[in-house]
Amino acid sequence: MAQDLVTDAHLAAGRDYLVALRAHGVEPEGLCWMAVAGREEPQLALITSLVDRVGPGDIQAVLFKAYDAALTPRSIDPWIVSLFSPSTAFALGLRRAMLMLHAADAQEAVRPGLHIEVVWHVGGAEVRQSWVLVWPIAKPKPTEQLRGWRRFVADVERVAA
Repeated sequence: MAQDLVTDAHLAAGRDYLVALRAHGVEPEGLCWMAVAGREEPQLALITSLVDRVGPGDIQAVLFKAYDAALTPRSIDPWIVSLFSPSTAFALGLRRAMLMLHAADAQEAVRPGLHIEVVWHVGGAEVRQSWVLVWPIAKPKPTEQLRGWRRFVADVERVAA
């Protein structure tokens, strides 16, 4: 069952991964776990406009180097990290789902005890609200984002050397 696929250990590992990325200059626009049809392990969806600015191949290469250099947690194997541009259907759908959740939270103030779990499906993937670590709400300034990316790459290269 997909709701049992993402454990507390996965959520903690995802938070650790987020802390590591931020510590080295990368600020994801979205980060969540997803259950993908046909896969036994959940995938970590990383939403960033760096996909459009740098390219997914370059990002993946640096994520692998960061993993090998222990700049990112060993609990997140780069093979399970899926990259998405914020303009993809996946990221836009996640944003819409999370906005609906916040609207529902406003209703909870009116109707105490109301709890809504948003479950979103797209292209064979399932995301639950409790699996979302960062949701796409604002776009970063390109210059700041690229500065952070260059810092991440430099940190990886320095430690890997």
